[in-house]
Amino acid sequence: MRYVITPGKKADPADENGKRKIEFLTVTVWPGPWSVEHTAEEKIRSAEFEGSQAGLDAAVAWLHECYKGDMPRWTNIPSILDCEPDR
Repeated sequence: MRYVITPGKKADPADENGKRKIEFLTVTVWPGPWSVEHTAEEKIRSAEFEGSQAGLDAAVAWLHECYKGDMPRWTNIPSILDCEPDR
């Protein structure tokens, strides 16, 4: 299983002026052997979490859930030498 956690900022919907930003984390997982840029969209999963320690803890828990919940998806991966990129 390959993954990346990316921090970001977006407009706070509670701020009418649109100047205040809230931080968030985007977590993306996909099966190897290729990078996310070379993996078919249907094989990629993403989730968004708040940009705090609690959000990071939730993101890590989500990663564990993804891994343990779909073990065959992560263990039956061909070698990078035996396959071509999906895109």
